[in-house]
Amino acid sequence: MSKTKKVLIIGMSPIKGGIEMLLMQFFRNIDRSQVQFDFLTFCEKCVFEDEITAAGSQVFHVTRRGENPIRNRKELIAFYKAHPNTYDYIWYHLSSASNCAPVVLARKFTTAKIICHSHGTSFDSSAFFRPIHLLLDKINYPKFMRSTDYCFACSKAAGKWLFKDTDRDIKLIKNGVKIENFRFNPSIRARLREELHAENTVVIGHAGRFCEAKNQSFVIDIFSEYHRLVSNSLLLLIGEGETQSAMKEKVHTLGLESAVRFLGFREDFNDLLQAFDLFLMPSLYEGLPISAVEAQTAGLPCLLADTITAETAVTDLTAFLSLQDSAALWALKIQELLAKEVSRGQYAQIVRDAGYDAQNTILDVTDFFCNT
Repeated sequence: MSKTKKVLIIGMSPIKGGIEMLLMQFFRNIDRSQVQFDFLTFCEKCVFEDEITAAGSQVFHVTRRGENPIRNRKELIAFYKAHPNTYDYIWYHLSSASNCAPVVLARKFTTAKIICHSHGTSFDSSAFFRPIHLLLDKINYPKFMRSTDYCFACSKAAGKWLFKDTDRDIKLIKNGVKIENFRFNPSIRARLREELHAENTVVIGHAGRFCEAKNQSFVIDIFSEYHRLVSNSLLLLIGEGETQSAMKEKVHTLGLESAVRFLGFREDFNDLLQAFDLFLMPSLYEGLPISAVEAQTAGLPCLLADTITAETAVTDLTAFLSLQDSAALWALKIQELLAKEVSRGQYAQIVRDAGYDAQNTILDVTDFFCNT
């Protein structure tokens, strides 16, 4: 019997976002007799840390570069020197080469093979810091690539963004979903809509970390316009993050408190999708949003910004609009999409046939670690 492969994952944050949920899907479902995960984080406590340690894995903490870059580098070196031969692979989840220290130092001080996994198509930073990160990405790219053994990406667009015009192979790791958990269920839909007091209401849903990139401000603008057209409508916002308070204030200013609900992070997102009538995502950028794939699995019409890769459209349920279009035009597009008859139950199989079954993704990752 071959030995268990040990993998160090870098990329968990304190907030429950798409990457964190994807990593936990791997963690919870991979065969631990074949692959064992530990985590290195840049926060005091990452999301799901108690669950991770209770399962026997370790979580290591290093000071965040933005908090103290000197201490960050010093602690990374100390960690790698203390674990020179512990890991077969170091799996770094990122969206740019602006912070390449975890990769470059891992190459210098460990024997691990290094995987860099792209999840974005832009910098996950504010407009103020974006020019700085762009410059750092350009400067660091050559040594970042020299230190990377394997290139992973959630989509072709995300691979192109991080790895540029490299002639190296980029392995696509599809953001698989648990198909049966998201398959349309009319009984769950009826129950949730009753609980939400939305039986005769058009329910528009959005999910994502509250941050600049997810563009919740425009989500609210779009819904405000739609609510003018269809008064018996409700917007459900799922997620947590740094801009949530500002968005609540915006809803108050627009007088939409009775029509917009902030649900926070929900473990029952799969059930909530059953209650939605449309999924809305006008993000500034995405790698390939798993929530949009989950929404399609539930048979939901999806209206996305054209800044999001067309690879996200794994079914015919997805439409795209420009962020340059007005909120009023987006609202009219919602009306158009909702006017179409949709047999929601058929789409789970369509998503599975498109290769987005989580079990296949887990088997693909397991095969890589055990046979590469």
